[in-house]
Amino acid sequence: MQAISKKPLFSAVPLEPGYRTRLIEGMLASVAEKGYTDVSVMDIVRHAKVSKRTFYEHFADKERCFIDAYSAISAELLGRVARGAAVGQTAEEKLALAISAYIGALEEHRPLIRAFLSDVHAAGPAALALRRTVLLRFAELLRMMVETVRLTREDVRSLSPEMAMTIIGGVHERLLLMMEKDHVDELKKVGETARELITSLLKLEEPPVVAAVPVPARRVRRA
Repeated sequence: MQAISKKPLFSAVPLEPGYRTRLIEGMLASVAEKGYTDVSVMDIVRHAKVSKRTFYEHFADKERCFIDAYSAISAELLGRVARGAAVGQTAEEKLALAISAYIGALEEHRPLIRAFLSDVHAAGPAALALRRTVLLRFAELLRMMVETVRLTREDVRSLSPEMAMTIIGGVHERLLLMMEKDHVDELKKVGETARELITSLLKLEEPPVVAAVPVPARRVRRA
């Protein structure tokens, strides 16, 4: 088992202190330790240092706890991306910093985030529905970043919801594949590919070059 980062995960969107947060953190530690399928309520309360009674006062079952933990992680990642984009001055800077913030979070907390991204399929229909909602939120955040840039950059094209979702979905699956294979060094390459793809899509299409039609020389009539 790989060591879990000691850096705080929830820096952009901190959780409110209390038993519920302790249980969410207990779920995070349990999933990172053994994967969602093998996690029991006893594992969660052991990490949270609370009783089973306290667990059931806040969650109906481990699936509901996982969903809330997944939601918290997603909100944190969205917050980091938005914070990174806000720092940039130009469109290129905003995009680069947003992607860097996301990749940085994956690298810092790779065992934990990998476990949650991979195990969401085992957590039932509600978790999968939440996953789709989260991807839509990332796609909408990308569109809002583009629209903000377009207020001052007429050369930047708009991004449709379908295009944004296609980009986010493709990048997400590619990153997940690299994390599952433990190709940590490939994460930045995926981020760079995503940056190049989005940059090329946002540029307005160049007008077609029309070849000049030679004008026939005017014949001069001799007197």
